[in-house]
Amino acid sequence: MKKEALLVCALLILLGLTASVSADAIEEEIDSIVYYAEQYELGKINYLQLVVYENTIREEINSQLGQEYVVEGDWVHRGLTQEDVKRLFGQPTEMTNWVWVINEEHDERIDEKLPRWEKRLFDGRKIIITFNAWPQIIKREDEIIKFYEVDFRIRFKTHYEFNIDDMLKEIEYLGDQYVENKQNGEELVKKAVEYGRFLQAYLEQNNDDCKSVMNDFFDAGDKRAQQKKARFRVHAYEGENLLLRINVEACESCEWPHVNMWFDIDVFGRGFKQKDQKQALEKDIHKSFEELSTEELNAELEKAIKELVLLIREGDKAGRFINPEKIAYYRTALERINRFLDERYYEDKWLREENYAKRLAFLTDLLGRYGDVEKEAITEIRYENRLVEKFEEVTHKYCRHIGAFSCDLDEGCKEGECIAAKGGLEDCHNNIDDDGDGITDCPDPDCAVECGWICKDVCQEECWPCNERECTSVCKECWECKGDCEDVCRDTCWKCQKEKCESQPVCENCQRCQRNAWDEYEEEKCKRICNACEDCADCENCQNGLKYRECRDVCEDTCWECKREKCHDLNVCKMCWDCQERGGDCKSTCDGCWECE
Repeated sequence: MKKEALLVCALLILLGLTASVSADAIEEEIDSIVYYAEQYELGKINYLQLVVYENTIREEINSQLGQEYVVEGDWVHRGLTQEDVKRLFGQPTEMTNWVWVINEEHDERIDEKLPRWEKRLFDGRKIIITFNAWPQIIKREDEIIKFYEVDFRIRFKTHYEFNIDDMLKEIEYLGDQYVENKQNGEELVKKAVEYGRFLQAYLEQNNDDCKSVMNDFFDAGDKRAQQKKARFRVHAYEGENLLLRINVEACESCEWPHVNMWFDIDVFGRGFKQKDQKQALEKDIHKSFEELSTEELNAELEKAIKELVLLIREGDKAGRFINPEKIAYYRTALERINRFLDERYYEDKWLREENYAKRLAFLTDLLGRYGDVEKEAITEIRYENRLVEKFEEVTHKYCRHIGAFSCDLDEGCKEGECIAAKGGLEDCHNNIDDDGDGITDCPDPDCAVECGWICKDVCQEECWPCNERECTSVCKECWECKGDCEDVCRDTCWKCQKEKCESQPVCENCQRCQRNAWDEYEEEKCKRICNACEDCADCENCQNGLKYRECRDVCEDTCWECKREKCHDLNVCKMCWDCQERGGDCKSTCDGCWECE
């Protein structure tokens, strides 16, 4: 940081000083600590010398600013009132319950929240120096004296040596390898997480110069539109040794609407070791939540936060972390639950705004059970550099419960991966994997037409959201039905969808697509049925599914001749076929023919 900029910072700090204090004198002292920090960075003085200078300057500033408090005998201490510090620093950095007890020399938590201040003066290659004022007290038999003392804090920076271009090239190489031949998938994920955490730590250490750092990482063309987000937090537990803070960040207007939730644990007591916490088994956690509904996920979120608070309370009383593995589990669980809730809440773009409001209301109520929720609006500058353009395609190859139909039309979702599964005789409503490809019923690509998702790209824009808006109240049981659902759906859900959406212009393109797809599907299915008939003298495989007129022409030269004398020349079948040609309800007319077949 340039010396001129630091002088401006120092001058701003001193604008509010009372007339009785020499602003020039304080400015000179602050300028001195910056000068000695620069000398240390240049190697002209050592760290011990820097500390000596820092202590001397601190004492001089406090001497000029402070008031005297006599504690016992001749023992004297200088300090500032809260009003003095506010004139010196401006608005506080944060509020805290923790104070330093001068005459007992230890930290102590008190009931009253007091402001604390901290401003960064110097940010070099090796060290950071902040100018701060933290609350302190002196205990006496009949009173507690509260005051502040200004101080400098010197922190060593973590030494980061890295080449961002080399990092990106490695990720790009691993990404290309995975896209082309499905190799190095685990290594790709491992490196992406490792480098991501490394760069995040680097950014946090250099957050005062965030824009400059991002400009070093990205080209000008990588900058995206600013995004407005809501951020809120709550102190879910405050004890003698531990403080649990739960944070939420939400963005509805982002390209991918999301809610991030995480927690921080501030440690004040001895015996707590953050390194004792272990990494949770993310794969197992993922599986435990992927099949849950929105209501079930919200219940799991409530449960996780409640149990986390209890765990932190127990650790606070015991003076040590009781179960660090469980803390690691909750950290991952909160992230996973909210990832799945993102999918559940925001899949329907027509309901996103409404669902976003519902979700924030739920989270505000949930966190409000543990304390006062602090809210703020932030504007985020986003950068994006797509290293491998095919990554967008790869993301669609990863399927979960809510995205079971996000695979290609010739693929199905199996154990979270999209696999080729097109081609087979799958009964779409019997809860059996009939064609042995590991995918059962509607998620099987052979059921895309019969289960109505063959035209998802056309239908999901307007028609399907219409069904959800207009018919959710009467369709819940139908949509959850498995197997033969005609009796459950016909007079309620299907009727509602037809009257309010499918017969309206909003669904015209969707309906046309589905009709065309159905005609092609019937012919294709009949071909597969006939190809499965190896013995024309015993063609049950062929006849078993021939319930539609389209099958007759397809099967004419294979299995059809086998049963012609038994069934198809009978009057009962001719009446059935005539009915089907007219497009009426032919179930009662065709029962006899189908039974014969």
